[in-house]
This record gives sequence, C-alpha cells and structure tokens, in this order.
Amino acid sequence: MLINVKVCVEPNTPSDQWVEQLVELPRGLLRQVSILIPPGHSGLTGIRIRYGLEYIIPWHSDSWISGDGEKIIDYPFYILPDNPTDLVIEAYNESQNYTHCFYIYFIVDKEMERLEQLLYNVIDKLSDQIMLTKKLLESLGIEHGVKE
Repeated sequence: MLINVKVCVEPNTPSDQWVEQLVELPRGLLRQVSILIPPGHSGLTGIRIRYGLEYIIPWHSDSWISGDGEKIIDYPFYILPDNPTDLVIEAYNESQNYTHCFYIYFIVDKEMERLEQLLYNVIDKLSDQIMLTKKLLESLGIEHGVKE
C-alpha cells in the first residue's frame, strides 16, 4: 500500500523550532520510505520521521536528512503496531525567502496483518486440540501431562 504526504515549511523555521505533521499509516510493516527533496532547498532544510520518541528516519538518530534535488530511499522494515499508527514528520526550513516542500512516500505491507491472523487461528485450533486430547485421555483413564 502506497501512502504519499507533502510537507511544506515556511521560511525562517530554524532546526530548533521545527514544524510537525502527523501521518496515519495502517497497521503492518513499513517496508520503504522515499523522501524527495526538490531542487532549490540548497541544504537549508531538514526532515526526519519518528514513532513516539523513536526516530525511524534517520534510523535511531535525532539528526536530519538534508539535501538539494535528492531522492532518499530507506528500507526500515519497521512494524506499525496500531491501526492506524501515527508517525510524526518533523521538518525545518532556514531559508529566509522561500517556502520549501518535501514529498514523502510510504510503502506499508499489510501481509503481516494476514499472517498475524493466520497465526492466531492456528494457535486457537491447537488450543482446541489440546483440550480435546486432554478430555479423551481423561475419559480413557490415562494419566497425561498435557497442560492447557
């Protein structure tokens, strides 16, 4: 699933007074994040992405991604635990004259959700089988070590 976000930052927004924009992503595996920094930023802007207090882009760092005419691609393979999961995009713009925008593309793999459901179903079926086996052994008068 592809989710795209545009983040624009007004001029004179220093790195110690960044702006924040919330993005809601579905539960799953955050497979890829692409950040487009268009020409003209001239290294005067920065961006980073976090979940709670944990920085995802750049990974486990409170530094910034900066550039000019760059396309940054990262593969964090980060589990998004909630539906939705709220990520925070932080950005600054130290240009004195121009608003600058970033374009962020998130690829979320929802297969994990299906695998998780399948696992719960298997566990449920195994629990049923354990209970049936225990009852069968009890009805036959056989001592067992089967635990619930």
